[in-house]
Amino acid sequence: MASSTRKRLDHLYIAFFSVSLASMLLIDLVHLLPSSLWVPPSSPLHALHSLRAFYTSTYQDLYFLTPWPDQPRFFRLFTLLELVFQLPAAAWILRGLLGAKKRGSTTPGVELLCIVYGVECALTTATCIYDCWGWEGYAWEVKRVLIFQLYMPWALIPLGMTVDMYMRVLARVDQGANKTKKAQ
Repeated sequence: MASSTRKRLDHLYIAFFSVSLASMLLIDLVHLLPSSLWVPPSSPLHALHSLRAFYTSTYQDLYFLTPWPDQPRFFRLFTLLELVFQLPAAAWILRGLLGAKKRGSTTPGVELLCIVYGVECALTTATCIYDCWGWEGYAWEVKRVLIFQLYMPWALIPLGMTVDMYMRVLARVDQGANKTKKAQ
């Protein structure tokens, strides 16, 4: 892959992980905090409640309108995966991608974690898209916005990143194999 294409993709991934981290911390995972920290108007993190309320009123996202105990079991699992895997992985990958700008290339560790992250994120998001498609009582216009504007990028960008990072790892493996053949 041409160096300029790789750099443009890395910039896309930096933007993707920056937005991902912000959405995780400001919307997706807020409900896991004690409500006393963010729900009451006098609470120190009440701005998070206002932001989440804006999101739910604007997009009518059933996953965020439904209280945690009533959410589908798969979505609760996905939320926990977001907390224990996606959040720290996204931070680590973002740090690695920003470092790659200085070094000139990504490291094998960043590339491998991007593959795992991309597969996990694409599959969990695709599951949510499939479930959203079947929500009863929702107008197609609401579903269309949720599916194509909010969720689809979180399936397609990680899927594309997975393919890109696989190709980078494969190039490293091939390069190592060629060096081994020449040394023999």
